[in-house]
Amino acid sequence: MVGTFNYQDKDYQINVSDRSIKTFNNEHYYLTISGVGQIVRQVLNQMKQDKKVHFDKIYISTKYYVGGNSLTCNVVGGYDDDYEIIKQFINHIQGGWFNGMIDLYEYDNIHPQFKTKDQSFDVEVKYSFCHQGFPYGTKGYFENRIYNERRN
Repeated sequence: MVGTFNYQDKDYQINVSDRSIKTFNNEHYYLTISGVGQIVRQVLNQMKQDKKVHFDKIYISTKYYVGGNSLTCNVVGGYDDDYEIIKQFINHIQGGWFNGMIDLYEYDNIHPQFKTKDQSFDVEVKYSFCHQGFPYGTKGYFENRIYNERRN
């Protein structure tokens, strides 16, 4: 499904697979967490093409669990300023925050939208995380670990 996602007054052309769109009762449709991950990856790659950020590689992983979902972004390469811009974008799609004083997750009322010609979808995750470096379990993670151990 082709649509647009607006971030910082720029419309990004996004293509989300049809299997990432689900329905409750054939009337209300929503975007799954994997669809949100597809949007994040495509927006970051287009930001890189527009020279707004620089990175060598980006890893996006999503998880769905009872009571919520999460999106984790690992950025490899680039400068600290680029990482902060990416982190700001990742936090933009977070749908709220955990309030530890009342031990409750509080939702925002306004969510970014993925708009197609037929309808709009909320683009949000419950928890979003952004890290610099390779994610655990990848070849790059273990190569960096071995390299750093040899240096010490």
